[in-house]
Amino acid sequence: MEILETSAEQWWRIAGMLGQVIVKLEPHYDIGVEGAGLIGETLGEIQSEASRLQLRAVIAQLNRINKTIDEAPKQSVLRSIIIDLHQRMCDELNDHFFLSIPAAGVAYYRPAEPLFGAAVEAKFPEMSEDISEAGKCLALNRATASVFHLMRIMEIAVQRFGDKIGVALATDKNWQNILEEINKAIKALDQKSLKTKA
Repeated sequence: MEILETSAEQWWRIAGMLGQVIVKLEPHYDIGVEGAGLIGETLGEIQSEASRLQLRAVIAQLNRINKTIDEAPKQSVLRSIIIDLHQRMCDELNDHFFLSIPAAGVAYYRPAEPLFGAAVEAKFPEMSEDISEAGKCLALNRATASVFHLMRIMEIAVQRFGDKIGVALATDKNWQNILEEINKAIKALDQKSLKTKA
């Protein structure tokens, strides 16, 4: 999933930097060392983000720009191909569909700590993926999908519980079958002896 994640702030910053580059490449400006550094930094960030989002036309244009820079082009030529890069970025980003996660959902999508706590994470590592996916689904407002993952988590917990109280082949059964057998086992217990132990 991480390859699909992108930051609006990152693209906003890149767009601002690209705008500065285009201005610095106007004929009446001398690029200078500072301008050359800004061009390199901007193109590097665009390369990184375009690779992550697989923006093929942007990557192809960046390759052309790098070859052109190696040939020490006129400032007007460099400005022209960078303006073309900007247009390709706009076109390709327009073809993508982006979702935004409100601030309240980010903690479920990208939690700082395990969603069910460190103790559950340590004791039930086989639940980790479903716990993470349940959180992501909740953050994306997909409650039914979140419940699906929570049911898988519940099944693991019930299987483990079934093992603890001696349900035969608990790991081969679904949670409903295990619960039925657990209920039978609990009903079969001597209630009076349980009360005296308590």
